[in-house]
Amino acid sequence: MGVIHDYERAPITEEDFIAYLKAKGVKGECEACGSNSWSVSADNEMNYTLGLPMVSLVNIEELTRGGINMLATMCNNCSNTRLFWRFKVAEWKSKQAAVGGEVE
Repeated sequence: MGVIHDYERAPITEEDFIAYLKAKGVKGECEACGSNSWSVSADNEMNYTLGLPMVSLVNIEELTRGGINMLATMCNNCSNTRLFWRFKVAEWKSKQAAVGGEVE
C-alpha cells in the first residue's frame, strides 16, 4: 500500500467537485445528448464515496484497500455518467488550499 495523505481522507463537497471541474476545463455539454444539465456526486454526510470495481459505497478510511474511488457527474437528460478519480480532486483541493488561490 502507498502512503495515505491527510487530504485523501478530507471530504469532497459538491462545491469542491464543481470548482475542480471548472478549473480543469471540463465541458458542460453532454457528449451523448448535448444537454447541459448535470447532477454531481460528492462524499455524503457519512463520509462515503463511490468505489469501483465493486460499484458500491466504501468508507473513506478504506481508500487504498482495493478498488478505485470515484466522483461522478450524471446527465439529467440521458443519464450518461462521467467518472473522475477522487484522488486527483482531493490532491487539487489540497494544493489550492496550500496556495490560497487558483490551482490548475
